[in-house]
Formats: sequence, structure tokens, C-alpha cells
Amino acid sequence: MNLFTVCSDNGQLLKAQYESDFSAEDRAKAEPFLEEVRERGRLSINRTPSHLFNILQERIYLNVHRFAERESVRLDKSVEDILHEKLKDKWFAKRVAFDSHFEAGTAFLYASLNIGNAGALHYGDYCIIWKRDLHNDYRTGYLEGDSLVRFVSNSNEVDEESLSVGCACHDTKQYLAVHKHRAVALSADRSLWANCLCNDGKEDKQDYIEAIFENGTGEVATSYIEEIRLPESKLLEYAEALANYATLDESEMDDFVEKEAPPHFADYIKISGALNGRDILKGV
Repeated sequence: MNLFTVCSDNGQLLKAQYESDFSAEDRAKAEPFLEEVRERGRLSINRTPSHLFNILQERIYLNVHRFAERESVRLDKSVEDILHEKLKDKWFAKRVAFDSHFEAGTAFLYASLNIGNAGALHYGDYCIIWKRDLHNDYRTGYLEGDSLVRFVSNSNEVDEESLSVGCACHDTKQYLAVHKHRAVALSADRSLWANCLCNDGKEDKQDYIEAIFENGTGEVATSYIEEIRLPESKLLEYAEALANYATLDESEMDDFVEKEAPPHFADYIKISGALNGRDILKGV
């Protein structure tokens, strides 16, 4: 099954459905939301500080299958064992079932559709935003929710019927978003839009439109990173700590990091250094 063909076909149906189901008055109200998603929509991936640092050091982001293949060689363990260790019992069978169901599925990279916030923070405080021109080199599809939660049963069967009406391609992602979030899309309160589209709730409450992109490699270079976002409060906390840190003697620095600095401050310093002067770490 070709996921991206299904996304393209359904995206056109969603567009037609929008034009028929929304009154002229509602379409006028919803147009700013559609424009926001169409123009500002980016793919985001949230990661922990240590994972982000490794990505920046290696200058490449690997999907779970490519990671397992690499680690299998390095550790002399089976790919399946590495996958199981990485995904745990909760997701291992579902991830394997979903990816193996589709053409080139083991090359899929997963993200969420983001129009301006710090992403799905359950997965990590640092939110990688991929450049718009990523879509020139990667096929992209969008699902109305988390693929493993919404479209894979407890018996690890992919629900093709539900998926086929809950997806869109890159050019029609805004219609998937407007159908899923109709009430918010019709609201003039723009402050609701970003957190509705991709929220930062706990695992059992989080919600986002999942993006899947693929070019056959299962990896993406860090040159495609547009920016890295942190919650504004956390970035300000780190900046204040950094100002204090810079005044210390070298003999005092380790003690400050251990006893006074905010959690993961040492990781923040390492990440800032790994950016090599790129001014892309932003607070939102």
C-alpha cells in the first residue's frame, strides 16, 4: 500500500468536502485558519536534550529503523533486539506492523504539523522545526492523529479504512486540519490555533496531526533544520543561569552546574556549542 497515494487521493476529497459542507459564511471565517496552516505549517519533532545533542553532533537525524541498523553493527546485536529496546513493549509490535504495511515504510520519518508553538513536549523540551523546502526532497503525508494510537489495533492490524479517510498530502494538509478542528478554525481567536493543532499535554491527552515524510533513506540532514524551539520560560531560565555561569572562575563552574543551575543546564551549554554559531535556538 502506498501511503502517499492514499493521502493525495483523500486530500482532494477533503477539499471537496470542505467546499460542500461549509457554508459560504463559514468558509470566510475559516480562510485565515487555512491560510495559517498552508503557509506557516512546518514539521516538528520534539527530542530530549541528549538526543538533540547527538543529532547535532552527527549532523543527521535517523529514523528508528536506521538507528537500529547502525547500532546492530556497532553492538553486534540483532536489529530486532535494538528496535525492541528502543520502542519497548508498548510500541514495538505496532510500529513494526504499521511500517511494514506500507511501501518504503521502514524509511518513514515521523513528525507533527506545527504552526508556531513548542510542539509535543511529551517527547522532549527541544522542538526541531524542519525547513519548508524539505518537501522538495521528501514525500509528505499527514494523518489526523498518532498513527499507532489511531490506526493500529491492539492486535496490531492496520485500519486501512479509517486511515484512508483521515489523511491528506502536503498541499491539502489545511483541509485535514480544518475538518479536525472545525470549531477552533471558525474562531477569530488566533491564540487558540497553534496549541489546538499540536498540543503539549501528557501522553494520554496530547493531540497532533502526525506528519510522515520519506525519501527512501530513513534519515534527514541537520542542514534542513530551520530553528529549534524551547518554551520561552525555560529559555529565559537558561539565559539567566548562563549569565551567572559566565562570571564564575573555572573552579566554580562545576559546582554551579551541579547545585544551582536549572535541570539540564549542562545539556543546554553543549547544545548551544553544537549549533556552531547558528542563531536558531528560539523561545516560544
